[in-house]
Amino acid sequence: MLRHLSMACATLMVAATHSIVALATPLSAAERAQLAAGQPVTVIIEFDSAAVDRAAAAERARRGLIKDDAAVLALRASAYASTKSTVELRRGGPDAVKVRDYSHLPLSVWRLSSISALNRLLADPLVRHVSANTPLHPDSVSDLSFIDQPRTASEGATGAGTTVAVIDGGLGSNYLQYSDFGTCTGIDAPPSTCRVVYNWDFYPGKSAETTHGTNVSAIALGVAPGASLAMFDVFNGSGASTSDVLTAMDTAIQDQAQFNIVAINLSLGDGTSNSTPCANSPFASAVNNAANVGIVTVAAAGNSASKTGLADPACAPGVVSVGAVYNGSYGGVTWQTSPTTTCTDSTSTADQVTCFSQSASYLMLLGPGSFVNAPNSNFQESGTSQATPHVSGSVAVLRARYPAEPLSQTVQRLQITGVHDTDAHSGITTPRIELFAATNQGTSLSLSGTGPESATEGGTGTYTLKVTNAGPLVATDVVVTDTLPSAATFVSASSGCSLAGRIVTCRAISLAAGSSLSFTIQVEWNTSGSAYDPASVGADQIDTAPPDQQTIELGLPSAAYSGDGPIPLWAYVVLGLGLYAVAALGPERRAERTRRPYEGE
Repeated sequence: MLRHLSMACATLMVAATHSIVALATPLSAAERAQLAAGQPVTVIIEFDSAAVDRAAAAERARRGLIKDDAAVLALRASAYASTKSTVELRRGGPDAVKVRDYSHLPLSVWRLSSISALNRLLADPLVRHVSANTPLHPDSVSDLSFIDQPRTASEGATGAGTTVAVIDGGLGSNYLQYSDFGTCTGIDAPPSTCRVVYNWDFYPGKSAETTHGTNVSAIALGVAPGASLAMFDVFNGSGASTSDVLTAMDTAIQDQAQFNIVAINLSLGDGTSNSTPCANSPFASAVNNAANVGIVTVAAAGNSASKTGLADPACAPGVVSVGAVYNGSYGGVTWQTSPTTTCTDSTSTADQVTCFSQSASYLMLLGPGSFVNAPNSNFQESGTSQATPHVSGSVAVLRARYPAEPLSQTVQRLQITGVHDTDAHSGITTPRIELFAATNQGTSLSLSGTGPESATEGGTGTYTLKVTNAGPLVATDVVVTDTLPSAATFVSASSGCSLAGRIVTCRAISLAAGSSLSFTIQVEWNTSGSAYDPASVGADQIDTAPPDQQTIELGLPSAAYSGDGPIPLWAYVVLGLGLYAVAALGPERRAERTRRPYEGE
């Protein structure tokens, strides 16, 4: 028996789900009984990948990579192939046959026809887990103003240059008809205007479900109007198998660099309720490997109305799980949560968690998921399916704006800036995405330093500049700019510093929250006198500290000028050097230093 994974789908007034046994044991009792009777069962085998994970991490660290590149991917693929071949040689046979492989995942699909075959595999130390090829169903407007997307886009944060991979039902010919997908005459045609850069229909020629896939894709592209779409139509009728979804994820990992895929959207689930993360989910390693190449996997929490657990793959470790809220008041609304059960909400305000939305203590985010019209009202759907692409599109916007940030910080932005909504049915509070605030959330950098107040011709001096990050985010591309006094000749500086004219620029790839770093600059004095040394700091993130913590001037006299008399000569010198430093920073970094974080106006 093949269990079914469904789109977490609820069309208007309906949220269809299927109650399926969770993957708590290798195979269910029913599936074991099939094997004992000699009936074939398709399974997914997860192989031990701890050694290759360590090797890949060491290689990234050795080469200073923030994610797997082609060489590391090749290392993984080679190691996976070796492990799989070993297991196949010693555990395979007429009753245990590999039927599908994933080159970039430690997974394979096998067809077993005896209980002995299962036991052989479970006894192998290279086999981590054996699970069923679970089918999935849809967990099914875009309400852009509700998450403050229009103001975000007006600032230029559109996800330009990124791609969202949607694994779902298909588009059919809808992408040729609606401007949400650009102006297309075919896939990636013309490249300048068509936003659909990839489309793989797993079951061409068969009756396809296109409403859900079109709706989900249009939502993601609406949130990230500069992003592109890689579409994987994995549905064979009303559902899709786990093995097909994993094939799509494996392909997205291989093609990440070609399309700059930054998010995988899984608006689907198996209808189960898992109170804790599913360590044995067949999606776990795929999610991990996607993260290794820079892809965030986002999945629908499910629509069964369970308030104590999430469906799979939302329960898989590393997945960004998404529940649904109302974007306004709709009065009394009844939802079909299974063939025999319903739930009813009385809505009077926005930000009410829907009764159908599954919940758990580890649910990560909420998004609008009721009556979502995308591309238009002909495609209106509701469900955690619709909340999920709001998050996937937001990920694209944030990865385009802050590509050097860790993936975890992209999610952190959405969590720490979100509107906190409490599910009345579970008491669990979860952040609902607020894109403008997430995009403009900064980190607090301060600059301090020491240095000589005066110069003696022929002598030397040392300036020390210290940058401190008070958080809450990691700062990336930290740049300290120091303008040397006119009496100074540059001698040397810390690693990461360079000289251009009289300006020393020191860079750091990143600075963790709560951490500090220091740079030293050594000079030789070519004349005697006062020595004023202005310095500034900036980063990719918008700084939340006041400007006087971003710019310092070393060597100023202890008694500051005051009064109505003429401005002294040293003040003109400081002013001139300060203006020179500001000009050298360029308009982009000046904006970073003076901009204020979003304060909810």
